[in-house]
Amino acid sequence: MSWKGILAAITIAFFGLIAVMIWNTARMPSTRIDAELPDEEIEKRVSSIDGTEVATHLAEAVRFRTISSDTQLPNKAESFPAFHDWLESTYPDAHAVMERERVNELSLLYRWPGRSDCKPIGFISHLDVVPVEEESIEDWTHPPFAGAVADGYVWGRGSVDTKSNLVMTMEAVERLADDGFTPSCDVYLLFGHDEETGGSEGAGAMSRILTEQGIHFDWVLDESGGGSIHTDGSSKWAQITLSQRGYVTFELTATGVGGHSAVPLRPNAILGLSRALMRLSNSSMPGGLEGLALEMVKARVQRRSYLERLLVANTWITKPVVEWIIESMPGGAAILRTTHSPTVIEGGKKDNVLPKTARALVNFRVHPRDDIEFVRRWVRETIDDDSIKVSVYQERAFEAPPATDSSAPQVTRFKEVIGAVYGPIDPLIPGFGLAASDARHYAPIADALLKFEPVVIREGDALNPHDTNERLPIDSLARGVVFYQRLIERQE
Repeated sequence: MSWKGILAAITIAFFGLIAVMIWNTARMPSTRIDAELPDEEIEKRVSSIDGTEVATHLAEAVRFRTISSDTQLPNKAESFPAFHDWLESTYPDAHAVMERERVNELSLLYRWPGRSDCKPIGFISHLDVVPVEEESIEDWTHPPFAGAVADGYVWGRGSVDTKSNLVMTMEAVERLADDGFTPSCDVYLLFGHDEETGGSEGAGAMSRILTEQGIHFDWVLDESGGGSIHTDGSSKWAQITLSQRGYVTFELTATGVGGHSAVPLRPNAILGLSRALMRLSNSSMPGGLEGLALEMVKARVQRRSYLERLLVANTWITKPVVEWIIESMPGGAAILRTTHSPTVIEGGKKDNVLPKTARALVNFRVHPRDDIEFVRRWVRETIDDDSIKVSVYQERAFEAPPATDSSAPQVTRFKEVIGAVYGPIDPLIPGFGLAASDARHYAPIADALLKFEPVVIREGDALNPHDTNERLPIDSLARGVVFYQRLIERQE
């Protein structure tokens, strides 16, 4: 073939490739919810709910200092039982139709019996909140446990994470019960007391009880994990989180020869541990853009530039570029692979004494494609030093639960409720969760794990869960209550 023929073939191939990429971009599936504006029935129901009253209830809930922390234990004798009593007195109709069981004294397991024996549904929340750092209190606009209602927000620790969805769920049940409604299937409210420290005595214990009773959920809904509604004033987009990561911390221990620093001896425990940490720091676990993470990225770029859509629509050829872009974004690596960070290091007590041991803790957030044993083997192979002992720290580890399929019927019904209550959503993103929550405890007894909170976040707004000035917009509350009502009504 002549050079002209070769050039012609290359030109045809190039423009053919461009045509295929443009075609693939045009054919990218939309995740838009093409709902009409919320119907008249929904709007009447929203209008009938006094958002200020719901805000007052949320503010009252915030005032209970139900703090859960490894270092700052909750005041079990007062805060949690008092919060239990407040729930009962504030929502009498809900308590009249539901059975309530205290689990390990502090968690609450509610069951609302349904009319038939279809699979139940579960609403997960937690009573506990993270502590407030003493040095940050002066930075709060309103005291963190004052439960202030001001400037269009409910302020305080737990207003977002996650007494908001707890209160909205109770408000929904209270109103449905007052109307004489009975659900088709059993409805469970699962309120743990130790989610912020792992949930083993709260959600974990409730899951074990339900397992013994033979309960298996159609779906359970937990706090957002990134799942909520966002608006720029003219349009809305939302995320429903369908996965979460596992968790394990490895303790690395190096041993050496102790003695006086004037006579440095080898092996040196600190140097050995430092080498191990540097090898981990300079290495990344295997990964890549696939499955639910790829679905999430494809949905997200529907609101981005044409070039970004073109790249993501053609990962069969652009995948390395797309992965490089994601990796360069804050938190992007977590979408692609299991991530790790050293969090604690100890070694040596005096400046002129060689320590015999040095230790470090390295925390791993486990991608759903991996398991803890695979991570452990990778750590050993990466360190490549048999003198370093590697062990699971405090046995506080859990695998990532299976991700929920974005095409599952539970997700389809969930989308329908979002559209009915909030109108058009463009796009609805199937989310890849970066953190873990109590939902993982129910994975063995639920067909689908969903994470979403019916809160509308305006562009530029910051709700600051776990941070200074945590606050929830009041105008989200009434529609959020209706959202939970609709889920209960449309559970089949």
